[in-house]
Amino acid sequence: MTNRDGRYRELDHQLRALSATLGGRLPGADRRMLDELIEVNEFGLALETLIDALAEEKIEPSPATIGEMERLAEQMGMGEGKLDRLRSLAPR
Repeated sequence: MTNRDGRYRELDHQLRALSATLGGRLPGADRRMLDELIEVNEFGLALETLIDALAEEKIEPSPATIGEMERLAEQMGMGEGKLDRLRSLAPR
């Protein structure tokens, strides 16, 4: 197994955990899209889709969940715009 394989497996695990935690709060189409993207290793797009769906549905994840999503976004090199949108989900 290469480092890349291990990294993909870890991203897969983390995103599936987020999907399990938050997916029940998303509309069915968004949840299906998220799961499909994870299945084909489109991890960055899956996280972006999750962030966008949460924002559109005005769902406020817990601070711990936002922190986990932020770490994933930074690991994947997502731009500041997406990180700002993620941070805007935090309960006020």
